[in-house]
Amino acid sequence: MGPTGPQGEMGPTGEAGINGKDGTSVTILGSYDTYQELITAHPQGETGNSYLVQGDLYVWSKENGQWINVGTIRGPMGPQGLQGETGPMGPQGLQGPKGDAGPAGSLNILASLFMTTKANYPSGLEIEPLDNLPLELEAYNTNDIYLSSQNDTITFLKSGTYFISFLVSARLKDNLTSNIMAIGLKKLTDTTIYISSSIVGNTNNASLLIGYGIINASQTDWFALQNIGSSSLIIEGVNNLNSLSSSTYANPIVSVYIQKLKD
Repeated sequence: MGPTGPQGEMGPTGEAGINGKDGTSVTILGSYDTYQELITAHPQGETGNSYLVQGDLYVWSKENGQWINVGTIRGPMGPQGLQGETGPMGPQGLQGPKGDAGPAGSLNILASLFMTTKANYPSGLEIEPLDNLPLELEAYNTNDIYLSSQNDTITFLKSGTYFISFLVSARLKDNLTSNIMAIGLKKLTDTTIYISSSIVGNTNNASLLIGYGIINASQTDWFALQNIGSSSLIIEGVNNLNSLSSSTYANPIVSVYIQKLKD
């Protein structure tokens, strides 16, 4: 065999081929849950017939004489439907386990206490009508309350709601006008009495007058604990011969407790 010759020149382009036949359109006639249901209902079909089975499109093949799966067919997503009606409430579930205990909270009580004891006035002190009772500083909240030791007045530095209670140990003076003893917490700017206590007293033994209540104080309001009766009083300790304590704090002659409830 001789050697291979050189490559020849490219020949001319051939004529165009004949167009193929048009494809057959497909019509979806329905759907079935399984392929077995499809072939049971339609063992044979016509060209262009098709059915959906679980989202797959089955087309009848005349050449093969059977239904052919040509793949999944899915249209565009439709608009969201209207919200359905709320169903009935289900039964209550079982109670869950108990949670861990939380951290301890902080106790922040804004309170003040003024106390005058027998040690301050061992022989008693006369309080004439409309005179202020003496208040000795014990402990108080300086941000909300100011005590003036010169005229025994209490000034509220901040507006708020306050709970106030007082206790006074007193007896009537001999030259009495009335046997009624009366003590009141008085607002000095308009002479309003907010909290008061009154009892029938005597000139021999001291009795306890106890009053308490809630007031709404405005900023810079000032109050005093006064003798609002018509007779003079002697503030002194009650007979405490049977007391187990010798402390003067166990037998106060004047005490005032103030607690701020809210701003």
